Amino acid sequence: MTTADDPSPKPASTLVIPAHLMHQARRARWPWFLGVPTIVAIVWIGWRSFGHRQAPLYRTEALARRTISREVDAQGHLDVPERIEVPAPAPGRIARILVKPGEAVRSGQVLAELDDLAPAMAVGAARRSLEASDGRVAEAEVALASAVETGARTARLAERGLASAADLEGARAAERRTKAAVRSARAERRVVASAVAAATLQRDLTVIRAPSDGVILSAPERLGAAVSPETLRLFVLGSTLDVLRVEASVAEADVADVAPGQSASFTVPAFPGRTFAARVVRVDPDAQRERSSVTYVVTLEAVNRPRLLFPGMTASVHIDVARVPDILSVREAALRFVPPWTGVASEQPARSQIWRLKPGVDSLEAVRITAGLSDGAYTGIRPAPGTDLRVGDAIVIGLFAPEGQKTGGPGVSLGKH
Repeated sequence: MTTADDPSPKPASTLVIPAHLMHQARRARWPWFLGVPTIVAIVWIGWRSFGHRQAPLYRTEALARRTISREVDAQGHLDVPERIEVPAPAPGRIARILVKPGEAVRSGQVLAELDDLAPAMAVGAARRSLEASDGRVAEAEVALASAVETGARTARLAERGLASAADLEGARAAERRTKAAVRSARAERRVVASAVAAATLQRDLTVIRAPSDGVILSAPERLGAAVSPETLRLFVLGSTLDVLRVEASVAEADVADVAPGQSASFTVPAFPGRTFAARVVRVDPDAQRERSSVTYVVTLEAVNRPRLLFPGMTASVHIDVARVPDILSVREAALRFVPPWTGVASEQPARSQIWRLKPGVDSLEAVRITAGLSDGAYTGIRPAPGTDLRVGDAIVIGLFAPEGQKTGGPGVSLGKH
């Protein structure tokens, strides 16, 4: 003990922890420092052992039935089935235009009229000449009748001895002359009548008529224009717009697959997203050569009941050259897929087998097939005899890329070509 007189400092109070409590504290801190790495290790091992191992190795697609068709693509233009060019039938100037483009007309309907003043005057002059010719014919016939009567009378007098032989011969000669005059007058009349007919026809040609039923595609716009049969077309008349034709240029490599009767479809820029039906009616054997390309004109026919389409529109044509309905089909990638453990090359012929993923297990089964028609994305297949393939079977089309592997696509390998 210290006393009040002791000058030395007093020591501070000290906390003493019992030994058994220190031991318990050390045991409590040990799991905290050890537990975090242990938990991380357990999660990582579990993911590697279960989660990663359970990830699918193969990309599959369910087997399904589809209609497989192969198409030939071409570009073309719409037109009417028949196009008639109507020129001016005679020289003249346009006096009246009675129809407009797009108007439906009937056969014989008047389309336009030319100035008919000169043809009408020619008809009048020809008819007056015909009237004069008729008068000459009548005069010659009267003279002939008189000559015939004179000849008969002279013959009777000669029988009685009251007329000489010379008188009888003169009467007969006069009769022959009048008969010749009648024939000449009648021939002249026929010539004049022909002139009247020609002048009338020329006048009638000033009226331009539709040669058949149809639609006016082109018509003149200006009155007074001088026209003649040698000038350009005056009217263009097309058949009804209820049916149109499509003239498409098909490449040389595809034309052998195209035949009349095949179904087709086409689109036009005026109606994007809308498809119109058509049918092949003719394949032109005459090649169209442009530089190094060779094409053939294929004519199709399309019903245009709503009259939405017009001649001249550009058409993108798709011709169905082959079609197989309701057939088992797989993606093209399924025919190229080869499992890695089979090696680079397969022992089977190309495109002769596919791989089916067994349900519930991560293993494959090879299935022999015969590949049929392909549209570029899907191919129709027929199972080999004794092979069981059903709609819905999981068909392998590729591998999921391993972790870390760089791919050019969405992390999927679609087999080998």
